[in-house]
Amino acid sequence: MNKATLNINLYKKLLFHYAIDWQNWEKEVQQHVELLEKWNTLAGLVSPSDLVQGCVQHIEDSLSLIPYVLQEEIEEGKGIWLDIGSGGGFPAVPILLAKKNISTVLVERKSKKAGFLQLVVGKFQFNNTKVLCSAFPQCLQEMSDEDNNIRVITARGVEEPEKLARFFNRWLPAGTKFINQSPNLLKLFDDKKFSKELVEDDFTKQGLRRGTLTIIQKR
Repeated sequence: MNKATLNINLYKKLLFHYAIDWQNWEKEVQQHVELLEKWNTLAGLVSPSDLVQGCVQHIEDSLSLIPYVLQEEIEEGKGIWLDIGSGGGFPAVPILLAKKNISTVLVERKSKKAGFLQLVVGKFQFNNTKVLCSAFPQCLQEMSDEDNNIRVITARGVEEPEKLARFFNRWLPAGTKFINQSPNLLKLFDDKKFSKELVEDDFTKQGLRRGTLTIIQKR
C-alpha cells in the first residue's frame, strides 16, 4: 500500500484567502502525526490504517472546515470554537496549526486522549486553547463565563451523535453554527426551528471531505 501524501499546492489554492505559513504548517502537521504514532498504542487515538496512510484523509477533511470554523468573530477573538470529542486532534489540530491564536475549547471525555491533547496544545503553543477532560453537556458547567460565547461547534468524534443532536435541538444558542458532518442527524433538527445549509464547495468537488457537511443554525 502506497502511503498517501499531502498536496500542499492544492490546499494553497483552495484556501488562498487565508494567510497560512504552509511550510511551517506542513512541518508541524507531520509532527502531530508522529505524536499520534507514538501515543496510539496507549491511547487509541486513530485507526492503524489511518496511520499507515499518514492520516492524510483526516488532515484534508479538517482543512475543509477552515472556511466554516474561522468565522469573523472567531478570528477577531470575539467568540469561541467548541470541538466536542476531540480525540487525537481531528479536526482541531490541523486548523489550529493554521491559526494558532483563536479561542478554542476541546472536550474529550477519555483521560488518555485528553492527556494527549494537552501535550499537543503545549508543544504547538496553542495559547488560547483549553482542553476539558469531560463529556458534553456536562462540560458547559466547567467552562468559564468568558468561554461561553460559543459561536462555532464541531463534533466529529462523538460516540452518541443522536444524543448530542437531541440536546442541540433544545439548547443550541441563536447565532451559533453547528458544523454537522453526519447526515443521519438532520432529521433530528426541527425544520421550523433550524436552517440547514448543505455545503458543496471546492473541497467537495476535489473529494477531500469525508461525507457531507451541513451548517445548522437556529432560525
